[in-house]
Amino acid sequence: MKILLIKTSSLGDVIHTLPALTDAKKMYPEIQIEWLLEPAFSEIAHWHPAVTKVIAFPLRKFLRKPWCFWQTWQACKDYLQQTQYDYVVDMQGLLKTAWLMRYGSGQRHGYDKYSAREALASRFYSNTHQVAKTQHAVERNRQLMAQSLDYTLNHLALNYGVLETFTARAENKHSIFPVLFFHATTWTSKHWIETSWIMLAKELAKKGIEVHIPWGSEEEKKRAERIAQQTVAKVLPAMSLTQLAETLLASRAAIAVDTGLAHLAAALDIPCITLFGATNPGLTRNYGKQQQQLVANKPCVPCLQKKCKYRTDGRAICFETITANDVMQLLHTMYLI
Repeated sequence: MKILLIKTSSLGDVIHTLPALTDAKKMYPEIQIEWLLEPAFSEIAHWHPAVTKVIAFPLRKFLRKPWCFWQTWQACKDYLQQTQYDYVVDMQGLLKTAWLMRYGSGQRHGYDKYSAREALASRFYSNTHQVAKTQHAVERNRQLMAQSLDYTLNHLALNYGVLETFTARAENKHSIFPVLFFHATTWTSKHWIETSWIMLAKELAKKGIEVHIPWGSEEEKKRAERIAQQTVAKVLPAMSLTQLAETLLASRAAIAVDTGLAHLAAALDIPCITLFGATNPGLTRNYGKQQQQLVANKPCVPCLQKKCKYRTDGRAICFETITANDVMQLLHTMYLI
């Protein structure tokens, strides 16, 4: 059985797709899945044993500047049209991803108009499936895959299926292993207060626990350096997603804002506390073992706005209600300090 899977982005969405692949591999051991996604996340697709080929296509850039990526698109389209698939499954439910699936042969599966993120996308599918929007994103993906390939989830446990990719996994996480700070995110309103990060690093240092801070852009690097300058935290070098995953596996825990890296911690069974303010943890929280959330306590939460209207700098006023002490107490409750 050969499948074309379409789930192009973002980081969290791609990670949320992994358990569905594990289910399908469990039910059909000989399954071959080719995954079409953004190049930035192709490493993740390579981690999963059910994925036999990664088709990396920069859809976002192509839609903005098609003339710059026309040759790349032609090569991608030619490959899809020349490859014989049994099923094509669009797990994103958007018009742009439904448009892509037109070029793949085989039965075309996706969400029905009541379940898709964009209802019009369902018109591109030959087989549509109703999947409740009230479920967590991980479970929605699992349900869509199960309905598309005609199996049930009754006896299948949640498994992201990527741990086996990483051979060196640290065991005794309660001795010298650091806590990672995932401080970076896209929305201004999702950033925790910088002084709170500094205070948390200092409190962890009092317990003899090192703090390591990764980054992915120059702006994020500068923030990491500001935190480190006032503490004994260590700013990590630039890393690929695979290198970051290996770093996570040698860590005690992660503290994160609402970012895709929190979902990476969940996929690797690393304890993580995620801080929520402007966004809602209900359907897209980090999902797995020892995953906890701290939610800001303000009447406006969640506002779902990229910038806070109550502050001139756009930073979320609601995050003033989550303190370093709150995080320390939860770490203690989780037996991590």
